[in-house]
Amino acid sequence: MTKQLKILIHILGSTIFVLITLISNPSWPEISKILSTPHGFRSFIFQLECLALFYLNYYVLIEKYYFTRKYLIYVGIILIFYILFMPVSRAFIDHFFQDYYLTHRNLDLLRRRGPLGLFFSSRTYIFFLVLAFSFLLKLWEHLKAIREQKTVTELSFLKAQINPHFLFNTLNSIYSLSVQNSKDTPQAILRLSSMMRYVLKDTENNFVELNREIDYVRDYISLQELRMDKNVKLQFTIKGEDTGQVIAPLLLIPFIENAFKYGVNAEESSSIEINIDYDHQALTLFVKNSKVTTKYSPGEETKLGLINAKKRLRLLYPKRYDLQIQDNKEDFVLTLKLQFNA
Repeated sequence: MTKQLKILIHILGSTIFVLITLISNPSWPEISKILSTPHGFRSFIFQLECLALFYLNYYVLIEKYYFTRKYLIYVGIILIFYILFMPVSRAFIDHFFQDYYLTHRNLDLLRRRGPLGLFFSSRTYIFFLVLAFSFLLKLWEHLKAIREQKTVTELSFLKAQINPHFLFNTLNSIYSLSVQNSKDTPQAILRLSSMMRYVLKDTENNFVELNREIDYVRDYISLQELRMDKNVKLQFTIKGEDTGQVIAPLLLIPFIENAFKYGVNAEESSSIEINIDYDHQALTLFVKNSKVTTKYSPGEETKLGLINAKKRLRLLYPKRYDLQIQDNKEDFVLTLKLQFNA
């Protein structure tokens, strides 16, 4: 929720709360007639007092005393406010309407009910209801802020793990080319430069333009192609139209990297299929690689990039993604369906 929307909701809610007494009065919409009677004026003032209590508790008392664990002071202030709230307000209004009472021969109901009548009227329940609502709303926003901060911290930690992971892999690819004195080494360095620019500049935000993420994928696969031999059959397709979609940075690459990590062996024939299909609403990533002999354990679930990508999906796309993995004897198949908008 944006700050502007929050302010608008508060203004709208406060206005409705104050006007509800006037609107529910039989004399509505004759406001002057309503406020000229003790009951109507008293009800209107009571609504204003409750509204003042709401924001006093919401912005001051909870922050200054409850969250700092000064519970006795917090409760004491509430009780003092309540004790002074009813009789002082009522006495002031009764004094203001003395001529009205004399004219209409209306006895002072306050004195007839006695002092306890002040504290156990229907307005007492409204007083504590308003107090409880402001407390629960503030507590909910406080817990929400804590969760959001925890999410930001965890995402930063995950990214810190992911970025060096990509750097080491791409440097290894370029090192292999340089050892072979390959003419493709300069082009590989340029692609690495583009990848590092993306990692260092764009991934500071939780979301980036989809086309930047796809360019990163292209650069990564191109680097992998440079070091692959004829034993590896690679099929890579992208289908979609750029309409300004955004995505979490470095979200797709761990799934693709996993295929090259576990599906390539210079001594064995293998195949890798990578398809990215997207529109303005959703994206589908399909990755399939045949299983070959590697230095890694085939069923090992310590694949850092893949594990972190799953965590980021849960954090940034709750109930907006579907990840299906088929770990067969001959191949490994992964399908990720991602909704851009909630």
